[in-house]
Amino acid sequence: MESQLKLLSTIHKVQPDPKLYAAIKQRIKQKQEQFVPWSFIRAVAAIFVVMLAAQIYITTATSLTDSDDLSALVPVNSNTLYNEY
Repeated sequence: MESQLKLLSTIHKVQPDPKLYAAIKQRIKQKQEQFVPWSFIRAVAAIFVVMLAAQIYITTATSLTDSDDLSALVPVNSNTLYNEY
């Protein structure tokens, strides 16, 4: 009980300066107003990068397997086993 009274008297002696307390409180408010949700921005950027990579992959994969592109590169009778000479 005596130690609690000492603690209470110590806390009572160490009260913050009202001007300092107001300045700290104002800084905290300013920081909260200027808060930017970086985790949300990072998540949106990560989703954008994944979607962009998927779009590039899909575009590249479909252009490589397109039959019109391959038919221009490979001759019609490319199999020499069935060519008549």
